[in-house]
Amino acid sequence: MSIKGKFLRHTKEDIKKMLEGTELHKEIKEKPSKKKVRFPERMEVKSVMKKPVKIKENAPIKDLLLLLKETQETFFIVVNDQEKPKGIITESDLLKIIRKPRKKTGIGGIGYKSLLFRGAENVGDIMTRNPIYVKPTCKLEEAAGIMRDYKVRHLPVVEDHKLVGSISLKDILLILRILI
Repeated sequence: MSIKGKFLRHTKEDIKKMLEGTELHKEIKEKPSKKKVRFPERMEVKSVMKKPVKIKENAPIKDLLLLLKETQETFFIVVNDQEKPKGIITESDLLKIIRKPRKKTGIGGIGYKSLLFRGAENVGDIMTRNPIYVKPTCKLEEAAGIMRDYKVRHLPVVEDHKLVGSISLKDILLILRILI
């Protein structure tokens, strides 16, 4: 009879007695019982948010690409002169500056390897306007729900119509990893 068959015939108590004194028994004892993972109810966005990477709406695309190279970030918050968020630029928005390559058209045609930049001149041309945002006092669980419901990965944190921070799905998942 297979090992699986032997274990299926026994109750949990019988299995625990059989495993007593083994390495597997020690591991099972050390692991906590499975419980539902929840954010601490008092944890707010302001305790997790980080400094936002901002860019002006009228900045040229070249500045955006340089900022991308310097910061290694995947999203940028577009602000006006009063630091009010006007939009957000994510990885998918960055793809808007690249046009689908043309098919090869005979002798001297453009190949698939070439990438042609669109007519976008500044950041305002490619940004997603009117981003969804949260307040610093918003509960972390609510922010995660907003991300899930609206299918976004990044949220600006705004207080009194001014940008004070940003939070991403990556930040929330890091907190979850710490809590488990």
